[in-house]
Amino acid sequence: MATVATLNIRLTANATELNAALGVAQNRGQMMAGGIANAMTRANQVAVGFIQDSLRVGGAFQESMNQVAAVSRDSLAQYDAAVGQSGAGLQALTDIAEEMGIKTQFSATQAADGLNFLALAGFDVNQQLVALPEVLSLAAAGQMDLGRASDIATDTLTGFGLEVEDLPRLVDVMTATFTKSNTDLNQLGRAMTYVGPIASQLGVSVEETSAALGLLANAGFKSTMGGTALRGSLSRLINPTDQAGDILKAMGVSAMDANGNFVGLTDVVRQFENAGAGNVELLRDITKNFGDVSKMSRTTQDALLDMNLATGKVGESTFQLNEGITSAEQLIGAMGSQSQYVANLMTIFGQRAGPGMAVLIGQGSDALVNLTSELEASGGTAQAVANTQMQGLNGALKELKSAWEGLQIAVFQGNIGGVIEEQVDRLAAFVRNLAGNEELIRSVIGNLSRAVEIGADVFMALLNTGERLMNWFTKIPEPMQTTTVVVTALAMAIGPTVLQVASLVATIATVGPAVTATTAATTGATAAFGGIGTAATAGAGGLGVLKGALAVLTGPVGWAIGAATLLTGAWMTDFMGFRTWVQGWWPELVDWGVNAGKWLIEGIGRGIKTAFNFAFGPMIDLAQGIKDIMQNAFDFGSPSKVMTQFGLWLPQGLAVGQRKGIPAVEAATRDMTRAAMPEMGVSSGPRPDSRNSIANNTTSNNNYTINVNGANQTNDQLADTIMKRIAATQRRAAKAGI
Repeated sequence: MATVATLNIRLTANATELNAALGVAQNRGQMMAGGIANAMTRANQVAVGFIQDSLRVGGAFQESMNQVAAVSRDSLAQYDAAVGQSGAGLQALTDIAEEMGIKTQFSATQAADGLNFLALAGFDVNQQLVALPEVLSLAAAGQMDLGRASDIATDTLTGFGLEVEDLPRLVDVMTATFTKSNTDLNQLGRAMTYVGPIASQLGVSVEETSAALGLLANAGFKSTMGGTALRGSLSRLINPTDQAGDILKAMGVSAMDANGNFVGLTDVVRQFENAGAGNVELLRDITKNFGDVSKMSRTTQDALLDMNLATGKVGESTFQLNEGITSAEQLIGAMGSQSQYVANLMTIFGQRAGPGMAVLIGQGSDALVNLTSELEASGGTAQAVANTQMQGLNGALKELKSAWEGLQIAVFQGNIGGVIEEQVDRLAAFVRNLAGNEELIRSVIGNLSRAVEIGADVFMALLNTGERLMNWFTKIPEPMQTTTVVVTALAMAIGPTVLQVASLVATIATVGPAVTATTAATTGATAAFGGIGTAATAGAGGLGVLKGALAVLTGPVGWAIGAATLLTGAWMTDFMGFRTWVQGWWPELVDWGVNAGKWLIEGIGRGIKTAFNFAFGPMIDLAQGIKDIMQNAFDFGSPSKVMTQFGLWLPQGLAVGQRKGIPAVEAATRDMTRAAMPEMGVSSGPRPDSRNSIANNTTSNNNYTINVNGANQTNDQLADTIMKRIAATQRRAAKAGI
């Protein structure tokens, strides 16, 4: 059958985008690997830091609980005996401390400190369990440390003779007092310390006592001043002097009832109000407006002017108290010499308590009754105030900090703390044993001293030898000096070369993983090219041996060369009798020295040869085995079929639209395409003459060539393009009569 015409189809593609994408993928892979490494490093740092913090926090909590256990030793024993379980008491205290650390703004360690304060106050285990939450509420409401809050709560509770079960009530009353009057928890606590015992003795409730201290604070009698004034007043009422008793009787004031019981603070204040009439109004005005005398009534201002306690004119800006009167206490004390009523109060209550009782009377019994009633209905006030103060970001951060510490303590108690403690105990025991072994210590010190002496002797000997060596070196012939310097410089110069070789080896070592990663993206080729990666890695290992051989030249071998040169010079000049000593004591050394250089060079040569064989042998085997690897991977009998399969994959792979171009990949693409054409039923003819090209199709002597660029086309688009070109060629051939 005769050939009428020949049709050639040439497929071309632009691998630029492919290579660009490969580069992007490589960069992204490197970035991802770096990111993973950084993340792992950061995670490791965070984990180590967390463990360190857990050890610190857990250790501090453990130390605080140990203090509680030490102070509560007897109470813990009684608790354990009552429940029939050893260690139950300490565990109960530990549990409540951890619970408070999670639920409140205070940490577990701070809660443990609170338990210690309660234990120091004489509270047993059960009392501590009840009191701790209340003390924490009081501290949170008063914004003070747990130690001081615990002291206030326990001192006041004891002073009033109350039970631990009354602590919630006491905490709420005290909180309501400092939130409703001009004082704070610390000042109120100090005042309670002074007045609590006598108020309890007289049966004055904690609510009424707190209300009286609040009113005193409103008039400037705060802290110990208010407590002292109220204590003195109560003391004088139950045990007045004869003169005070007569005045009380004359004023119609009785502090005790028919049964000898105290009638109550509120009742006493009311009796003094009734006895004082206008004087009480004067005291009330002074107490209320002492800070701004312009607000005092005209009656009060006129009375103060009459008492010579003020100057200026009534109702005018010139009115002012005498110089030196800076407090209501001083003013009322000064009034004692001018006002009979005030003078009577000063006589009854004394110079210290009198002014305080006067301002309390001045504010009136109604004010005392009202505030007392409010305090009696103050249940839950402490917790409510604490919750209010914990609102907002700062409160949330405090709670988070406490909860975080609870987590760290849990980690410490899990196992880490015990393991570290065991190892520290072992180390401490070792150090103690070492410290107790005086003989060993003396031996070590003696050996160290001897070592220092020997080191000093060796150093001086080296200095002397160096000096003599330099003197000798200047006397040897100049050619020998030059040879010595050159050999030494050669040994030093090899160092950077070895570093460059090491870098090359490191680069080659990456070929295997790179090939494996690239071929993993090619369907069906992972197994084949995985072998290539392994072989390349083996080749890199061989180059590592070569690197080691070259590195020898800069190590002892280089030193040996320099030493051999120096020894040769010493032999020729008989430096320090070296040649004479050798000839006399070791004649064989001469022959060995002559052969040493020969042995050295031959050994190095054999080492380098072995290293090269080891390095490049696997690469030669790699090249020879590529064909077998690919045949086994694709189960094809001939390379042409393998290339045909690659030709079928090629258009689809190139159409992905990758970017970075690699000349080697483009060349391989062209070779694979040309090899695949015979198996596809088409041939790759010579490059058409552009002068005969028509619409990407060329004709030469009935030899038709279709040029198709497969870049940026899918399989379907590529097939459609080829079919259209074939149809166009057929039409041209028909017109030509073929």
